[in-house]
Amino acid sequence: MLHIALTYARELTSKFNWKVQFNVRNVLAKDGLIPISIELTGDRWASVQVKPIQERFVINTFSSWAATAPARTWLDTPRAGLPPASFFFEWRVRFP
Repeated sequence: MLHIALTYARELTSKFNWKVQFNVRNVLAKDGLIPISIELTGDRWASVQVKPIQERFVINTFSSWAATAPARTWLDTPRAGLPPASFFFEWRVRFP
């Protein structure tokens, strides 16, 4: 399976960031069935599975980073130089 993601991110203000991402899962997907088992004679499929479908969706993310917020627990400690997140909002839109 081949997945593709195109991402665009931008700083809206000094405290707010925006990221939009377009995803396509199973880029090379084709309709059909996948044989799971074959009868002993070898001429027919005994059971089948439906191939995974292609999915397309957009993810929009808004976030704010509290650069001056003190870490309260080990979960809030900065990772890879990033301060703890103080605001995060994300929604997904799936296309047929």
